[in-house]
Amino acid sequence: MSFEKARDLLALADHAAAQYRGVSLQEIAERFGVSHRTAQRMTAALEQAFPHAVEVFEDEERRKRWKLREQPIARMRLGGDAELEALDYAVARLA
Repeated sequence: MSFEKARDLLALADHAAAQYRGVSLQEIAERFGVSHRTAQRMTAALEQAFPHAVEVFEDEERRKRWKLREQPIARMRLGGDAELEALDYAVARLA
């Protein structure tokens, strides 16, 4: 995973956690300036990175929404050195 994709995934996770009702594909596409299909890929990556923290449900208009419950960083499923390095860099920039 590239740094840019890791950064977008963390931004999506933060956004999905901050929204009371979670986020929809349309909201993701608008916020990140991506296509509907890319928004779908981003939600798949979100579910893969946070398998026990992502809630997927339908709203009253029958649109899927993704909500991220808080999760300690120690429980994240990171796959390699590059992802850890990108996360370390993101944390340092936030600090």
